[in-house]
Amino acid sequence: MRRSYFLIAALVVVVGLLAACGGGGGAPVPMQTFEGSTFTIEYPKDWKQNSMDFLGITMALFSARQLSMEDLQGMDFETMAAEDPIAIVMLVPAEMAGDMGFEDIDQALGEVVPGQDENVEIIKQEDTSLGDAKGKLVIAKGDIPDVGSVGLHLAIAKRDDNSVIVLMGVSPGKSQDQNLKIFEYMHKSFKFKKAEK
Repeated sequence: MRRSYFLIAALVVVVGLLAACGGGGGAPVPMQTFEGSTFTIEYPKDWKQNSMDFLGITMALFSARQLSMEDLQGMDFETMAAEDPIAIVMLVPAEMAGDMGFEDIDQALGEVVPGQDENVEIIKQEDTSLGDAKGKLVIAKGDIPDVGSVGLHLAIAKRDDNSVIVLMGVSPGKSQDQNLKIFEYMHKSFKFKKAEK
């Protein structure tokens, strides 16, 4: 009888440790909440964030290092992601979605993640949602010349008003499995704020 008591106690401790480490479906690392003008999303506590609202586009940038919006001009996303993970969330109004190539979500995904590229392994490709917006998700790993191995989490979704939300996370190869879990958690935590009346 005493032996089974210790076995049950040990199982309780193991389950508690797994839940604390993210094994129970929780966050893979300690998170904090970003609250923008139109959406909220969780991101790692030790990451930095920057955001802006410009010409109707709402954008938030999250990375292990501080980046400014000026860094976005001429930014080589893949080269930056070779050093640190980067996640970007962008809400594009309906009148600008076509100009930015987001009118057809499948075509936009195909341009970013070419399925026939032998250097790219598609881990997951499925329907998804970001808040109340329905769209598509691609998770991939691959080698980019002059950069090396990277992991990609890309979701593009369209709301009923035809505005488009994009969540893209890119990670260096050295930590891509952990960062892909972080991007997935960020994706699930995304919520649109209710419009004020």
